[in-house]
Amino acid sequence: MKTEYKIAHILIDGDIGIIVVKPPPLNQISDLFADEMYEIFNSLFSTDEIKAIVLTGTGCHFIAGMDISEIRKLRNKDICLARIKKIHKFVNAVELGPKPVIACINGHCTRGGLEIAIACHYRIAAKQVRLGMLDARFDLIPCMGGTQRLPRLMGVKTALAMITGAQDIDADQGKIQGLIDATADAKELLEKAKIKANQFISGRINYKMCLTSRRFDKLLSAGEKKDITELFKSRLSQTSGGCIAPLKAIEAFERGLGINFKSDINLESGLFCDCVLSDISKNLIDIFINTRNAGKITRIKGESVRKISKIGIIGSGTMGSGITALLLKCGYEIYLWDINQNSLKKGLNDLKNLFARSIKRGQISRAALEHLISSKIHLTTSFDRLKDADLIIESVIEDLETKQKIFKELEDICRTDTIFASTSSALPVSEIGSVLEEPGRLAGLHFFNPADKIQLLEINCSKITGDDILATIVDFAKKIRKIPFVTDEGHSSYVARQMFSIISEAFFLIAEGCNPFAIEKAFTEFGFPIGPARLSDLIGMDIINSVSRYFKSVMKNNWSMPPLFDLLYNTGCYGRKTRSGWYDYTTGTQSPNLKFMEVVKNYLKENNIAPKNISHKQILDQILARSINEGVRAVREGVSDNISDMDIAMVYGAGFPPHQGGPFKYADSWGILNIFNFLLKLEAEKGPRFMPSELLMNMAEAGKKFYKN
Repeated sequence: MKTEYKIAHILIDGDIGIIVVKPPPLNQISDLFADEMYEIFNSLFSTDEIKAIVLTGTGCHFIAGMDISEIRKLRNKDICLARIKKIHKFVNAVELGPKPVIACINGHCTRGGLEIAIACHYRIAAKQVRLGMLDARFDLIPCMGGTQRLPRLMGVKTALAMITGAQDIDADQGKIQGLIDATADAKELLEKAKIKANQFISGRINYKMCLTSRRFDKLLSAGEKKDITELFKSRLSQTSGGCIAPLKAIEAFERGLGINFKSDINLESGLFCDCVLSDISKNLIDIFINTRNAGKITRIKGESVRKISKIGIIGSGTMGSGITALLLKCGYEIYLWDINQNSLKKGLNDLKNLFARSIKRGQISRAALEHLISSKIHLTTSFDRLKDADLIIESVIEDLETKQKIFKELEDICRTDTIFASTSSALPVSEIGSVLEEPGRLAGLHFFNPADKIQLLEINCSKITGDDILATIVDFAKKIRKIPFVTDEGHSSYVARQMFSIISEAFFLIAEGCNPFAIEKAFTEFGFPIGPARLSDLIGMDIINSVSRYFKSVMKNNWSMPPLFDLLYNTGCYGRKTRSGWYDYTTGTQSPNLKFMEVVKNYLKENNIAPKNISHKQILDQILARSINEGVRAVREGVSDNISDMDIAMVYGAGFPPHQGGPFKYADSWGILNIFNFLLKLEAEKGPRFMPSELLMNMAEAGKKFYKN
């Protein structure tokens, strides 16, 4: 009997055949996987000496799902169905074959891997593994029988929640919910799986009574099933954001889960193909693939990376305390500087508040947090304490002279190999570093608020930023679990430039009579996590004011703010940092701030502007057209030549809906010519801030897109 295959090898232990899937790191399902697995199982089924089979994986995964990049290439429903049919052939052989099969789940078991596991006759999992149907993260549904087998094990409601919510659970939860039969410590897992195999062999357990597809005890009557599916439809109408997979999963439950399992599986296959061929699934897969490739930069390939262990943070305000909290979680030694002890005390208190949710959830105790802070954070008002830092991150007010003065002083004190970084949203790295003897040691390191939550880290380089500096910072970004987005120097952070254009245009719409909370709703319905009002509260009106003034100085007629902004800014309500902005944060309700609303009301009255009911589509079109145009200007300026990187930056840094693919992917679906003509119309009506960029005009005339497919 053949024992070595490309995707697995077979071990023989008495009358038990052990299949070890071996293409780490993910053990992904492919055509080769399906073909060889079918061959392996048939070989073991036809070998008389083998009485039971144990299926297990290699590394940290049991078996993963279908290769996402291969799914992305599918363009035709017939080809898609043929691929699924080949996998069904193997999975059905596992369940309906003549010998018991035990899934020995050694590592994480999600998507297709879980679908294979639930086709086995018994499932035992290592205690540390995660189990789940995560296909909806790519706007897909299970395609290997998952929609029909899972509810037979977990019940309809629990299974539907897992599939539509792309949820995963730990092994203990899986056992409680009926997904797996047993758990074990990793070291004992295989031995316990073999013990169970011997129980099947001895006849103590009849494997034919363990066929998942023939279980009906957890299924529901037609009426009960309808009640649950209607409940999920109602919930999803508020949260699906245009994704179709959750509704396709519900359809698979509604029309399936009957007595004709083969027919129900065919139904699932067709619904899966509908998802695969949708633009939303393609967008989500592209975001996933491009995120995985982030930080792979030819320029720094092979560059040595410096060790970073001690980090100085200049400024303990909102951003500084957020960065400190992030670095604390990652185990770094931190020197937090501010101008006086009162500022440091406030910053430390803000930092502790960032851990409130973790304490409430039992992830860390107050005592453990205090110990961590006392052992890892050193408070100082003297730059001398920073002299041995490997990296110093400046996070003070958006003022060029202030930043230059700080770095000049640090250069005189610190080691020559200390890396300097500024979090400035607007000021160019080269201008900040122009006072340094070695300006190439400075880079922009733009975190997004809240710094310990937002996944993106935008890295701005000047023309003279050293390659070893860049390589070290990209490596550092990955170590603090951030997605690195590297840009050449523009006149500001690329993502900040986009976000501020969104905020600016929202203020213009409000000044034209649009309800600010209608704008919020338009954005959240489109798929943004928050709207421009909450975003401005998060950033702070003071920051918006200083950045806006800088933008006006460099962008001239392409940038402006309505007079209403100054009136709101002068109230002193800057957002979360002052506990009021567009929203009132003094109570838990976060209701609209009446002071702001009164200012808006008076402004409209004094300027004879009537409140307007503007459709959500009109709101989005006006704001996103300006934002896209600003992004195209950045491309023209050479901020980045990688459109896909710029799109993932907006997804992870500004909350652009991932299922829309990012601003440039969305622009392609809108139509470049349509955007160009719309901008011309807005420019004629509202002024030069809408003047189309030259690159956009050229693309419109040539009929070009940002993406080839």
